[in-house]
Amino acid sequence: MGFIGSLDRGFRGPHKGRTAFNVTDFDVDLYVVHVRDFLRFYRRITDAGAKVIGRLIKGERTFILPDAEYTPELKSHSDKVVNALGDVLKREEMIGDVEKFKNESSLVLRGESPTRRRDNT
Repeated sequence: MGFIGSLDRGFRGPHKGRTAFNVTDFDVDLYVVHVRDFLRFYRRITDAGAKVIGRLIKGERTFILPDAEYTPELKSHSDKVVNALGDVLKREEMIGDVEKFKNESSLVLRGESPTRRRDNT
C-alpha cells in the first residue's frame, strides 16, 4: 500500500494553485498494487462498460476506483481502511473534519506502482 498526492509531495497540484499541504484539512489518495486482482477487476469492469477505471496514461488505464456496484470488494476494503485511518487521525487530534476526510479519501487498485512525476504535479 502507498499514497500519492499532496500528502506525498507536501504541496497541492497546479489545479489547486500549488498551495502548501494543509495538515489539518486533507484527504488521502491510497493505493494497493495487486496485478492479478487488477486484471480480474479490469476485465469485469470493461465487460460491463463501467466508468470506474482511472486515468488514461499512454493508452493504459492506471487504476480502478472503489465502486459499490462494479467493485464491491474493493469498495468494502477502501471504506474499512479509510474509516480506520480517519478514526485514528481524529483520536490523535490530527484532523478537523473526519467525515469530510472519509468522504474524500479512497483506496484504489493498481496493476503497478505509480511513478512519481518529475514535474512534481
